[in-house]
Amino acid sequence: MKALIYNAGLGSRMGDLCKDIPKCLLTLYNGETVLDRQIRILAECGIREFVIVTGAHGELLRRYAMKYPGLCFHFVSNPRYQTTNYIVSFVLAEKYLTGDFLLLHGDLVFNKEIVERMLAEPRENLCLYNEMLPLPPKDFKGRFSDGSLREVSVNLFETDCRAFQPLYKLGKEAVALWFQRAKAYVAAGKETVYAENALNELLQENALVIEGMSYRDDFVEEIDNAEDYGRVKERIREFDARERIFVVCSERTGRLLGLNGRKAVYFHDFSPNPKWEEIEAGISAFSGTGCKVIVSVGGGSAIDTAKAILHFSGPETVKNCCHIAVPTTAGTGSESTGIAIYYRDGKKCALQEEALLPRVAILEKSLLRGLSDYQKKATYLDALCQGIESYWAKGATKESRFYAAQCIRLLWKNRDAYLGNETEEKIPEEEVLQEISLGANYSGKAIHISKTTAPHAMSYKLTGLYQIAHGHAVMLSLLPIGKMLERKALKESAETAGLSDVLASLAGIFGKAESLEGYAELMEMLRQWFLQLGLESPEGTEEELSILTEAVDPERLSNHPTALSKEEIKQVYREILMKNME
Repeated sequence: MKALIYNAGLGSRMGDLCKDIPKCLLTLYNGETVLDRQIRILAECGIREFVIVTGAHGELLRRYAMKYPGLCFHFVSNPRYQTTNYIVSFVLAEKYLTGDFLLLHGDLVFNKEIVERMLAEPRENLCLYNEMLPLPPKDFKGRFSDGSLREVSVNLFETDCRAFQPLYKLGKEAVALWFQRAKAYVAAGKETVYAENALNELLQENALVIEGMSYRDDFVEEIDNAEDYGRVKERIREFDARERIFVVCSERTGRLLGLNGRKAVYFHDFSPNPKWEEIEAGISAFSGTGCKVIVSVGGGSAIDTAKAILHFSGPETVKNCCHIAVPTTAGTGSESTGIAIYYRDGKKCALQEEALLPRVAILEKSLLRGLSDYQKKATYLDALCQGIESYWAKGATKESRFYAAQCIRLLWKNRDAYLGNETEEKIPEEEVLQEISLGANYSGKAIHISKTTAPHAMSYKLTGLYQIAHGHAVMLSLLPIGKMLERKALKESAETAGLSDVLASLAGIFGKAESLEGYAELMEMLRQWFLQLGLESPEGTEEELSILTEAVDPERLSNHPTALSKEEIKQVYREILMKNME
């Protein structure tokens, strides 16, 4: 299977965005260009040979392709790109049109799964439609009968028509038929029509059968103008988050990765809360090695350190180096986020970039067996709090709430079995560890979209001042903040519109009728786990309260469902320090 990509268009409707570059080199949310994305996805699906038809930017695209030495590129120039349509581009590619093809346009953005499904289909000739979308007024529609394509045109609005995107999988005979008819069109001077005009004749003559496949649960969209560009580059991130590769495995990690006997550079000189100096040392160890893969094995700090090393090594390194994350704790979900935390001059710093999302996450559940009792409890609490915060966050979406709910259900269901406590139902240890790993992974997926809220923002200084684990500190913050939210929701103001429903839904995930029941059970769980419900504070509490309050990052607070005044923040800390949370 080869790919034919039309890239001869001018992109005139894009304005200054395409003044000096073709549309295919516009960057998406993660810094990847549209062309990079197409090549990456198609190559990952097994396509190694590409035919690219170019117009004004032919030489630029030729140079661009040199960064993919393992792939084969054929470039075809359309010198009349300004006055012809892509039917001419199709015909000019005659020399290379042998074999089976995916045909697509250079401004098409799609998720990986739709390509995988197309290539896995035994049906030889396929096209894409979406029966759930309204018919677009100015874009292609497809007319279908008995599951087969009958016509493609902009001017179709009947009941048998569907939203349509020009991504085709065609066998060699179909490619040859379409090419010969297109060639006849061009020979007759019909150079400004769509290639689909020639295709329509073949479909109506029943000389060619192309079956339809729905992309209702996938993302396939062209970038025609600046408005499309803004929408597409943001919407595709949801599909990328959903389709990230992760492996739930039972084999030992080294064997799975095939690292035995391979040359590797090892770096482990970082602390649980990585410092800038440690990041610099990691960059020195990494630079000049030529490594194309970085494997981070450990908790959130190890994974965050790898992200920071990649980030500060430059954007090309981030783009070209594959980060494989192997979490050894079930807590931060860092393997599923583009977030990295480190400390510089004692101050917490955060990186938040889509490009830092590890390409692969390996959930090796057996690694959880080596955790101490306190590590298990603290990392569990971190993941659970992330699920709760993600659910009520201002930045929550339907997608993030789905992940948050999955996180909470899996973690809550297995809380006793995970710590070896007696349970009514005997659950196999393998199943418990797998579900705890998945729960933590879902917590990362959730906050990758929604981000965290006040409990996380208020936890960091507690961790540093009182030497308690991060997850423990977050839960100590979450309990009084959750109760405060309940009180605010009862007042029903413009700020709290819908908050009662969110909290009620959250309570339902815990299997409770009211949220307060859930908080009471969380507190009881902390008691049973022999974790402090508050922190002993010596005299001078007011000074400590001021230090804690001033240290809270206001940007993180902006994602909290309601505004928090400094006095409210101080009151939360007061309850934590004075053990007054009952």
